[in-house]
Amino acid sequence: AKSSCTAIMGGAQSRLETTNWDTADGGLSPDHFCVTGHPPTTEFKTITLKKDKILNNYNYTILDADGSTIATTTALAKGSAKILGEYTGVFDLEGGSPLHKLARVKRDMFGSGSWMDGWTIYSLQPSYEGQKPDPKAHLENEFKGLKWLPKKTTEYYKGDDAALFKAYHVKLNPSREHITVSTYGAPEKESDYGVGGELVPFLKVERVKVPLLSINFDTFQSSRPGESGLLSYWEWKNTTMEHKMEMKLAKGVDAGMHACMAILINLVKELESGGTTGGS
Repeated sequence: AKSSCTAIMGGAQSRLETTNWDTADGGLSPDHFCVTGHPPTTEFKTITLKKDKILNNYNYTILDADGSTIATTTALAKGSAKILGEYTGVFDLEGGSPLHKLARVKRDMFGSGSWMDGWTIYSLQPSYEGQKPDPKAHLENEFKGLKWLPKKTTEYYKGDDAALFKAYHVKLNPSREHITVSTYGAPEKESDYGVGGELVPFLKVERVKVPLLSINFDTFQSSRPGESGLLSYWEWKNTTMEHKMEMKLAKGVDAGMHACMAILINLVKELESGGTTGGS
């Protein structure tokens, strides 16, 4: 039965009930670039992003429908570097056996408007031929020359020398109800090749209107810009014992990117509400 409660102001109308997940298709070919290096989804699937601890916004276990672990996320900041890590909002997506880095998510530190507006998702693979790794994916380079930082804080990040390439840029609007995910395309001139590239809008993400008294306020859906067909839909399914997101993914989408994006959207909410490790 549908709730009779008034929907919250803002947000988009849910398209969940009109979506046929058996036919929904993101259109990515099996050899298309994905942030983790794994191929796109080959069929509709549901994944769960479960917080390792309720009061922790960085460390998640990502589970397949059968309960098996697909990947985990880990905050880069611990101990004396923790406050700096909260400020930068940086975490890694890890998976495989032995466990290894698959991707990194980091807030754009400078020049992106509001301090939480822009985020970059990094991959270990270049987005286009000739792309160069971004040295500022490593925080010791980002903070180089900032005299006000304690040396023991910046020293924590040294030793992480994996080459990381800009894969996606995530831009949140001021209300946080609309998010644009863009890819980094190759510049027109090869001489312009660098760590970035031409930003190409790739995905539109919307906060979904929910009943006023709903406990699942944070519900989101995504689609291609200019199209209405859903590619993903996720909502929080919290209990007193655990906090988790359940995410539906269409065939032909980048599952790793979607997982990173959902986690960072919640992280922005928590940091802007004054929390540091508080949960959704």
